[in-house]
Amino acid sequence: MYIKKIVFSSFPDFSDNCKALFYSMIEEDIEAKYVWLYSDLSRISTFSNQLEFFGIDNITFIKKNTLRGIFHYLTASFIFTTHGMFEQIPILPWQKKINLWHGMPLKTIGSLLPNGKKNKLQLSYTISNGFLFNETICQAFSVKNKKILKIGSPRNDMLFRQTDFSFQKIFGNKFPTIMWLPTYRKSRVGNIMNDGKFDPQEIGSLMFSDLEVLNKYCKSIKKNVLIKLHPMDILSENRLLIKKINQLENIKLITSQDVIFDSYDLYEILSKTDGLITDYSSVYFDYILLKKPIGIFADDKVEYKKNRGLIPEIQKYYTGYNINNLKDLKKFLILSSEENDKLQKNLSKARKGFQTYDAGGKNSVLLLKMINLI
Repeated sequence: MYIKKIVFSSFPDFSDNCKALFYSMIEEDIEAKYVWLYSDLSRISTFSNQLEFFGIDNITFIKKNTLRGIFHYLTASFIFTTHGMFEQIPILPWQKKINLWHGMPLKTIGSLLPNGKKNKLQLSYTISNGFLFNETICQAFSVKNKKILKIGSPRNDMLFRQTDFSFQKIFGNKFPTIMWLPTYRKSRVGNIMNDGKFDPQEIGSLMFSDLEVLNKYCKSIKKNVLIKLHPMDILSENRLLIKKINQLENIKLITSQDVIFDSYDLYEILSKTDGLITDYSSVYFDYILLKKPIGIFADDKVEYKKNRGLIPEIQKYYTGYNINNLKDLKKFLILSSEENDKLQKNLSKARKGFQTYDAGGKNSVLLLKMINLI
């Protein structure tokens, strides 16, 4: 009997849309040989423990940039990736390669980047969460509309799953918690340029002394702020700053390597929050599904547009509570009912364009049907 080989690769390893789709395949009992191509050996043990907990043992781990990795890539029936891989190798006749990407684009990507046309992706399909993204994705990846699977991101299914996660695990209290997910201004991988204003001692333009002030305010209003750095953020290597922040009572900082992710997915944690603060991150497009307040803390728009670039057609619909400083941030933490009602009306309009195709927790299953895996 012919057994399909399905290959995954994500950044960080074992995460994001690929991980969510993989678990859906297991739940749907899809018979296949599963191979995960990894880069970071240290992450295997954590992922293996998660799989063992769920009784999953039909998966092989192979170092990505090796002859074995290339062999499994070439002999796979289906390939799923979040950032692309082996783009110099054409897709073979028996293969389907699906780029799930790691989020819908607000920042310039693919061929929209300077010199981006030199990095053309090889793909059978990619995805789009909403009609406002379709044209941009066609341009960015140099694909025709028929290669776009119009569906919500697999990881968004996690926003609707039941979970026993509680912020008491992190803060030791049951206060409402706002999550702050800034994107990186300086990457620890590849890019040595600054995408916007960068200071190694700041989080979103706030110094530690500002965070101390914010912590006192959070205590007074009985709220928490949980900061999660982007996987590529060079600030995640600033151990001293992270240690100082985590000594605060009502503000904590976690990275993708934090032990909390041994047990819970980021989107399971997000589902328990009372609001989100972000800037240019694609998490914005996902979080609007929860119909909760969103603050946009981006005081370096001029620098960011100049250095990294934003997509105008997307940016004009990108709306939220504008935060430019500590004072604005405090106001966001205690939004009045009137302010929140106005905000939700704007977010509702954005949701219709950015999440047109989301299936409310069933994206993975619908995607698998689209490509005839179930």
